[in-house]
Amino acid sequence: FDNNCLKRLITGFTHTIPVNMSFTALKYLNFSLGGTYNDYWNFQTVRKRYTQFEDDTYTARIDTIAGFKRAGSYNLSTSLSTKIYGKKEFKNLGKIKAMRHVMTPTMSFTYSPDFTQPGKGPYETALNQNGQSFNDPVTNLPVTYSIFDGMAAPGSFSTKQAAIGFGLDNTVELKVKSDKDTTGTGERKIPIIQGLSFNGSYNFVAPSYKLSTIS
Repeated sequence: FDNNCLKRLITGFTHTIPVNMSFTALKYLNFSLGGTYNDYWNFQTVRKRYTQFEDDTYTARIDTIAGFKRAGSYNLSTSLSTKIYGKKEFKNLGKIKAMRHVMTPTMSFTYSPDFTQPGKGPYETALNQNGQSFNDPVTNLPVTYSIFDGMAAPGSFSTKQAAIGFGLDNTVELKVKSDKDTTGTGERKIPIIQGLSFNGSYNFVAPSYKLSTIS
């Protein structure tokens, strides 16, 4: 190695801190709270110089600059679940003694701020040769870039997220009389439906189609 090799060496670190907590409230409600904090360290960053043409297309010249920079991101989440039991007993259905239906409804909420806005993460506003910001000709949105592009720890920075998720899982089983039972009850369980689930979500910050397809 020489000094030039060291200057070209791209180095960085990623730190991830997960936090999770679960507890039961009112005996039947299962709560879960969590979040993740990510911190990205880079010892080199990029600067992009843009040239904008008359048809609004543009090109970028990329310079790598030595120096320590860091940026962080986080997300928060919470969930709630419980179980609802239903049972129907039979007296005149032969060996079928009862049917049990277990429903597991769940609800969750996730949130993450917008880290792609200039000043809230590693993103900066792109400037053309005249020192002016400009819009992309396809999306018509202001052009931005991350100073961590191509670096050792580029990070994962999302736009704002705020969504509710909901679901319902179903299990149905029969309890039948069995002469071969070895548990001493004289009965055995026969699963009829397992894992019949319905799930969906509602995204509060989506520009359109906020409600997802129910699957």
